[in-house]
Amino acid sequence: MAIDPNKVGLDMIAAATGVFSGKWPAIQMYAEDELKDFAVVLGRIATRYAAGTLSKENAQAMVRAQVESMKIVFMAVEGMGILMVEAAINAAIDVVRTAINNAIGFALL
Repeated sequence: MAIDPNKVGLDMIAAATGVFSGKWPAIQMYAEDELKDFAVVLGRIATRYAAGTLSKENAQAMVRAQVESMKIVFMAVEGMGILMVEAAINAAIDVVRTAINNAIGFALL
């Protein structure tokens, strides 16, 4: 099963929007860019893993690095607390976890 980065990105944005709620206008541009980038990275990881050019451990490390990068970007926007940022990232990941994990064949997320 291939990963559609556009669909994954849109699903993640929809989930994060609800968590950021009233702060969404201030973070929308950053959040959308970061979540779309994350979706592209997930697609790349799946492709490389399926091709045998990326190990499970390296795939998981890439995901952790991307999540940390998103936290930094979101935290840079004034008024974003770590709990809100983590909740939004977790909500975004939750909506695509099963599809991504099934597509790649192991618990990546």
